[in-house]
Amino acid sequence: METRSWFHNVLLAAVLLFSGSAALAQDIAIDRLPRPTAHTPAAAKVAAALAKKDAELRREAADCKAQAQRDASYRVGARRLLETAMLYSVEVAVSWYCGGAHPDSSATALTFDLRTGVSYDLNKVFHVGTGHLDPAALPIVSEHLQRMVGGDCGDIDTLRQADLSLGVTSTFLIFYLGVPHVVIACFPPVQIPFAELSGLADKEELRRLGQPFARAAGLQSRTVDYEIVTATDNQFLK
Repeated sequence: METRSWFHNVLLAAVLLFSGSAALAQDIAIDRLPRPTAHTPAAAKVAAALAKKDAELRREAADCKAQAQRDASYRVGARRLLETAMLYSVEVAVSWYCGGAHPDSSATALTFDLRTGVSYDLNKVFHVGTGHLDPAALPIVSEHLQRMVGGDCGDIDTLRQADLSLGVTSTFLIFYLGVPHVVIACFPPVQIPFAELSGLADKEELRRLGQPFARAAGLQSRTVDYEIVTATDNQFLK
């Protein structure tokens, strides 16, 4: 059975909450994005980038409250997905209602290189696409998506056009799919094991990143082992 991101459950709850009535007045709740546990100049640079994102989310919440004629809801859930000596990845899920007929929601991930403190594109290690799915990754993601949602959901044309954000845990690459609100329930985040993406992997980059990537791909790491911090469903690390 597929392991679903907690964001899918948040999305379903939001639909139920707003389907029969307007949002609760001034329902504002914003998780602080978790910071790296490492104490290095690069980790400090990552923490500064995450603090900037926190401030951006607070500004958006304030704009939402100002835009709503009566009630407003803006909620942010954030969790650490992975922290190794090389990479740091955080999931950010947002749901909001700023007036109008329907609420909205989105989920993305932010991933950083903990050696440099700058953003890291996971397409470098798994060639699945940047911004949109690469055609080679499309059938793999589509198959997993159909197992999750089934029925008439997850059509291939919408999947091909969806905006793409990537996150990573110690065992999965997570695909966050940006689609129109009307079909968002059909395109929850998709988690795919590293082993199923081995045909799209850059073996040298897997080795460079060390564990858990080298181990998951059956490769010998050239780096020493280090502590791996990951998030699982229902686990939030602040």
